This record gives sequence, C-alpha cells and structure tokens, in this order.
Amino acid sequence: MLKRPEEETIEKNGRQIFLHHLIEFTLTYDILGVLAPNQKAVQRVQRAYSIYYFGIDDEIFNYGMRNAIYQALTDGNIKSFSSTIKKIFKGKIKSTESQEMNNIIQTLFQYRKFFISQPPFFGHFDDLDNYYRHLFLMVKSVANEDEKYLPPDEKTNLLKILRAQLSTREQIMLFYNWFSGFGYEWEEESKDGNHFFTKHRMIHNIMPHLMVPFSTNDKDYDKALSKFVRFYAKCEFIKLFGSNDDPIFEFEKNDIHHKFKYNK
Repeated sequence: MLKRPEEETIEKNGRQIFLHHLIEFTLTYDILGVLAPNQKAVQRVQRAYSIYYFGIDDEIFNYGMRNAIYQALTDGNIKSFSSTIKKIFKGKIKSTESQEMNNIIQTLFQYRKFFISQPPFFGHFDDLDNYYRHLFLMVKSVANEDEKYLPPDEKTNLLKILRAQLSTREQIMLFYNWFSGFGYEWEEESKDGNHFFTKHRMIHNIMPHLMVPFSTNDKDYDKALSKFVRFYAKCEFIKLFGSNDDPIFEFEKNDIHHKFKYNK
C-alpha cells in the first residue's frame, strides 16, 4: 500500500536551492528510466540533464506529460495524486505498479509544494547560465595565472576557498554539467587541456551514493563508491594529479576499500 510521505519544503534561496536541483534532475533520470528502460545509463544521464537544463524537448517525455504532472501537484491527497500520475503514464510504460513508478510518485508528492512554486521540467538555463559561466571564469583565472605572480600553493589555497562556497550537492550538479557534455571544458581529455576537477579538485566533496548512474535504489554507499571508482579507474589524469597522501576525492580519505590507484 502506498504510504503518505512526510511533506518537505526546501528554501528557495542560497545553496539549499541545489537540493531541489539535484532532486529534479534525479527525478528526470528516473522518469526516463521507466519510459525508456533499455537506454544505457550514461545516455540517460545526458538526456536527463538536457531536460533539466533546457526544459522538455523530448519525444518520449513530452510537453503534455509535463503539464499534466504539474497540474496534478495541486492534489494534496496521496491516493488520488497517485492515481492521476499513473493515468498520465498508462500505456507509455510496461507497468504503473512497479517500485520505480512508486518512487517517482513518492518524490513528486513529497516535494510537491516546492514543485508548485518552482515547476519541474521547465528548464533552468536562465538561472544557471551566468552562474556556471562566472564560476568557470573564476576557476580558470586562478588556475591559469602565471606562477611567477601566483605560486601553485597559493592557487590551491584560493581554489579551496572557492570550493568551500560550493555545497556537496552544488558540486554534484557541477559534475553533471560536465558529464552531460555541456560543461566539457571543466575537465578536458588532452594533457594540455583544463583539469579543474582532477588537478584543482573542484568537485572534491562529491558523494557517489547520491549520484546517478552510480547510486542504487537503496542508496548503498559501498556499491556506489565501487561503481564510481571502477568507472573512472582508467582516467589518466586522476592517476597523474592525485596521490595516496592527496587523493582527488574526499571519500578516499575515509574509506580504504574504495580508492583510486595513483602513480605516486
């Protein structure tokens, strides 16, 4: 039986807003999972981020579904709300009674008050475009400054101060911005390219158990870390810029079983 979750509100201002962004992005990823279950996880992340960033422009998850979901959010009764959402998805998915579908309904209802004031799946380009551009230019300006004027240890300290202003969820959303291809310049493939994630640790505090496609339904911490480490085990820049004494990610300091193998 579907239980009524505790309603939760989220502040609309400050760093807490990125909790909403992460919830909406993950919800989009989950919805695409029931609509296109055979799609590879990496492609689903990229597709979900495009919807999250620009709004609905998708043949499977379309305008009609988005608008119907938004209209349903005004229903404060969990049973009738659940029935309405299932009708929206009926005929488009294999089963509306699956655990995945139930999780989607629970999340929509739990955060419905916030979603009413901040409609989901309408895009966040207008809010985030300048934010990411300015953040990137701040990091780039420090990282690329001539070392005669700004030695490496001072660069590290300045970027640590900047990173400290970013919440864990903010760093996770920054990872998705890069992972989706929109912000590819944060961490580039060439040796001479930007390495703001590896060399300069701008996503040092991310937590894989909160991140698709690494997280599991039960948010198993160990499984998520294992998947994340396996996924990036061959990344030469992680091995190049990290070390056992100074690992790329914070979780490596606290977990001896889930660490990258460094060259030094």
